[in-house]
Amino acid sequence: MLVLSRHMNERYVMLLPDGQAIWIMTVAVTGDKVRHGIDAPKEIKILREEVYRQILAEKGLQPTRSA
Repeated sequence: MLVLSRHMNERYVMLLPDGQAIWIMTVAVTGDKVRHGIDAPKEIKILREEVYRQILAEKGLQPTRSA
């Protein structure tokens, strides 16, 4: 796992094998919660972990990586 630290409004980028990019920015920190803004191509699905796990469970599958 890669762990990154960012200040407010700083971004990092994930480069995909096909050359596309996903940009992630820290937009708010309130108490123990952090809000991120994600800018990705429309064809990239972005899910919260609990939604991802629910979809997999409905299909009888397990996640490929654990948290």
